[in-house]
Amino acid sequence: RQPQVPENQLLVNDIYEGERLVPKFDMDLNQYDRDKFVESNGYIRYEDGKSVLGVDVSEHQGTIDWQAVKNAGMDFVILRVGYRGMTEGLLNVDATFEQNYQGAVDAGLKVGVYFFSQAVTEKEAQQEADFVLETLNGRDLSYPVVFDWETPIPSEELPAEDLRAYNMSGEEVTSFAKAFCQRIEKK
Repeated sequence: RQPQVPENQLLVNDIYEGERLVPKFDMDLNQYDRDKFVESNGYIRYEDGKSVLGVDVSEHQGTIDWQAVKNAGMDFVILRVGYRGMTEGLLNVDATFEQNYQGAVDAGLKVGVYFFSQAVTEKEAQQEADFVLETLNGRDLSYPVVFDWETPIPSEELPAEDLRAYNMSGEEVTSFAKAFCQRIEKK
C-alpha cells in the first residue's frame, strides 16, 4: 500500500536511502534509471554511453600521480583552487593547486575547479569569486567553477562559537551561491 504523500512533498526512490519523502521543488525530477548504475573496478558509473568519471582533489590528498589517475579510467578532475578559513575568514590558495592543475592537464584530464566557501555575506561570496578568477589567471577549464559551501561541524578544537559560518540559513547560503556564480559568469 502506498503511503499518504503530503501535497508539498514527493515520494522518491533514493539510490542510497530507498523510498523517502522530499520537498516538492519547481524543477524536473531526476530521470536516471536506477538499474543503469553499475559498479566496475570499484567505481559506480551510470551506463548510458555518455557518463564520465572524475574525482575532486585538494591538498588533503597529498602528491598525486596524475598519469595513474588517467590510467585508472578518470575522465576529469575538479581541483580545489582555494578556500576561506572557518575561523578568521582569510582567503587561501590550495597549497597543491598549481602542481595539480599542471599535472592533470599534462595527463590529458579535463579540469574544473571548486572554491570551498565559508562566506557569511554576499559581498564575501563575490570576493571569493574574484579571488578564484585572479588565481586562475586566464587558465582554460573544461569543467565549471564550483561554489562549495559546507556547514562547518564543531569539534573540541573548533567549537561552534569559533566557526564564523556556523549559523547560516539555507536562504542565506543560497544568496551567497547566487552572488558567487553571478560574479563568475559576469567576468
